[in-house]
Amino acid sequence: MLTTVAGIQETYSSVMKQLESGAMDSTSFKYSCQGEKGGTVTYFSNEGQLRLVVHRYHEYDHYSAVDRYFVEEGRLYFAYLNGVSWSFEDGGGTRDNVKEQRIYVVNQRPIRCLEKKYAIRSKAGDNPRPETVANKEVDCKSPASIIGPYRILLKYREKGTSGCLSQ
Repeated sequence: MLTTVAGIQETYSSVMKQLESGAMDSTSFKYSCQGEKGGTVTYFSNEGQLRLVVHRYHEYDHYSAVDRYFVEEGRLYFAYLNGVSWSFEDGGGTRDNVKEQRIYVVNQRPIRCLEKKYAIRSKAGDNPRPETVANKEVDCKSPASIIGPYRILLKYREKGTSGCLSQ
């Protein structure tokens, strides 16, 4: 069982290598919730064991996200959430406000939470490079705030839906 941040990082790296090399099987489905929220959920497995759930979605026109849930022996151990909201700026152009969260989970409880926020402007020549923006340690939210969305996605693993994702 994964009980340390270092152990979680090592297992995460292994999963990412398997994913990049094409060593995992995948299944997915698309859904739309009355035109307000829609997306794609993809389940990645290795040797029959679920290893990663990727949820790509959008809400209305100004928000999109990719949430990745990493799984070992049926238990969530790490979540990487990346959301982007955009708006028009005065003088033309757009601004993307990006929020990345990294949540380390042990025994269904977040033990370390990191966050990174930055903005990308379409008319700026000096936008930050995401890999150089520092993560900040933040207070972890309640376990339900991370475990709940993951469990909803698990509910649809065997039989997806074309409608809303519900509890």
